[in-house]
Amino acid sequence: MYKSIKYYVSQHTSRTVLLHKEGCQYLPRPDSRSFIGSCYTPAQALTVSLMQYSNIHYCPHCLSDVTHAKVAPVNPPPLIPLCGAKKPPKKPKEKQLKAVRHFPV
Repeated sequence: MYKSIKYYVSQHTSRTVLLHKEGCQYLPRPDSRSFIGSCYTPAQALTVSLMQYSNIHYCPHCLSDVTHAKVAPVNPPPLIPLCGAKKPPKKPKEKQLKAVRHFPV
């Protein structure tokens, strides 16, 4: 089970914001950082912080394993049919009767 960790954002440059986790040695002072919330994964913290900030990057010191981790592509399992369902049989078309005139008009 994951343990929740507190995440913070800080202004890195004029256009870049860094995402830090609690205990980072490069975490700025409390007056120059913003608390994002307690999240279970760095990806979740990034999603939460993207709601308020743009151009966010992971801190290269405390979240370096996230930035360099190579994620193997996930292949979905093949779909298994649940039952042998078939289309219902088509009903035969009913013949339409046409009126026949026996006497000339």
